[in-house]
Amino acid sequence: MVVVAESVWQTWREREANERKPAIALFLATDAPPETALKALAQAISEVMQPRIARADAAGPGEEEFRTGYCSFARVPQGVLLRVDEGPDDFEGLLQGIAQGLQARGIDGEFDLYEPEGIPEVPELIDLFECHLCLNGEPVNGRTWKPHPDALADAAEAGIAWCRGNDPHLPLSLVVSLLPPFVLGAKDDVHGYVREAIERTNMVGGGVVQLTSAAPDRFRTFAVTASTGRVGLIEGGAAAKADWQSPVRHLTMAMAASAPWTVYGFLKRGSRRIDAVLGTSLPSDWIEIPHMNALVRSRQAFEDQFVPDAFGAQLLSVGHREHIPKGSDWRVEPLASGRVLVEHVDPAVWFDGSLVRFGGHPNPFYNPYPPTVPQFMARARKDFDALLYKDGRPPAWANELGQQRYLKP
Repeated sequence: MVVVAESVWQTWREREANERKPAIALFLATDAPPETALKALAQAISEVMQPRIARADAAGPGEEEFRTGYCSFARVPQGVLLRVDEGPDDFEGLLQGIAQGLQARGIDGEFDLYEPEGIPEVPELIDLFECHLCLNGEPVNGRTWKPHPDALADAAEAGIAWCRGNDPHLPLSLVVSLLPPFVLGAKDDVHGYVREAIERTNMVGGGVVQLTSAAPDRFRTFAVTASTGRVGLIEGGAAAKADWQSPVRHLTMAMAASAPWTVYGFLKRGSRRIDAVLGTSLPSDWIEIPHMNALVRSRQAFEDQFVPDAFGAQLLSVGHREHIPKGSDWRVEPLASGRVLVEHVDPAVWFDGSLVRFGGHPNPFYNPYPPTVPQFMARARKDFDALLYKDGRPPAWANELGQQRYLKP
């Protein structure tokens, strides 16, 4: 039998009374193996959602549509985590239907409120350094990027090693899409949980998986959007603020090591952690980009040929090769798989914290960009001009590389 704790119903009633689209996170405690419980939960949710979706689709003109809600779930140590979003109508019927579906599949247990414990909180605004990577893959309809499965697997291995490099004795916290974080200790199969999370978010076509190691003075995060092949390696905290050279060195080495499984990467400083995790920091945590609208995400389908801007360090691949800057401001180092690392000779101007103010500019109207572009940035953009993605349109010479973008060097 699967029961629902009274605290679940009480909490939902309170949230429903105060929120337009309430959400709730639940923990299913069960003696069944987590893999078995997860499979049964997926089947039960699918079963109970089908008539709800049909009811929503049946709404006539002017009729208020039935809100189905949205369920996300993941295996966690000692059980399964379920989150219900979008303020579903008839929440009681939804959850009781899921419970009955579990019972029909031989699962016994209890749904109760999930309250994360033992997870250090990392502030939303904090000094950090972000390495953005685009995995090996191919474009889809010129609008998005599809990563190769082996590149996702390589990224997962590197991401786990990146987080453990912060302190191998620290527990790790894992966030799967909209689900709240849960702790992975020394005895837990971190690789298995991360691999499963990547597979699940890739199947549903969205969501970010993030793994974090947090100490009092330094944190590291690995973030991956499996459906689009975006990876973020992040390091920040008080120690990184006091010594910017160390995180820049760590991330530059990690970016160089990623060469066999990435087609592009850049390194920048910032302070908006969630934006770095989501891969959306250029509009909110960088200087103004005059040559393109940084809010347009379809540009990321062309990162194997074009770069969003000039940065203090970038990884470039075969599609960029003909236009790599060769001026005295840049050092170019050959990497594996025909990639190159391009670094500015004066890293301080990019990474010492003076280029973009702390807190960024989430609303340029009320919190505008700096009035002038630094001279070193103007020169850098000139050096990278042939590689810049401009106005949402690839430059004319892109057609010449139409076949080359799929070729390995």
